[in-house]
Amino acid sequence: MKSWAFRTLAVTVAFVLAAKLGDAFSSLGQLPPVWPPAAVVVAASLLYGPRVLLGVLAYIFYDYSTIHSWQETLLDGWVEPLSTLAGSVGLHVWARTFRQPLQFDRAGRVMSVLVAGMLYAVFYAAVSSTGY
Repeated sequence: MKSWAFRTLAVTVAFVLAAKLGDAFSSLGQLPPVWPPAAVVVAASLLYGPRVLLGVLAYIFYDYSTIHSWQETLLDGWVEPLSTLAGSVGLHVWARTFRQPLQFDRAGRVMSVLVAGMLYAVFYAAVSSTGY
């Protein structure tokens, strides 16, 4: 229990810091090639599974609620957290189904994780866009 709570807190803090970093880059008029918070979600999903994203999902919902009315939040505030969760579950299932080791000792393993990250991005964008 302690380990899960600590991991959840650590992943949430890493996500928030990555979001601030991504916002800093975008306010300069530049988008990073990899959106830092998405990279945190992909890494956490592959390492620990979707359950450690509870704090991240709450933060995403909270962040949405700070810039939208409560009516919009009730209608649309769930789209991004659920898209994140769905993508995370998909990555976790993919890693377990195909027994993807997280050892990057061969180029094929590195490429498979890169492809998984790109598929996550496409899936997340499609689901998020559809939800609005």
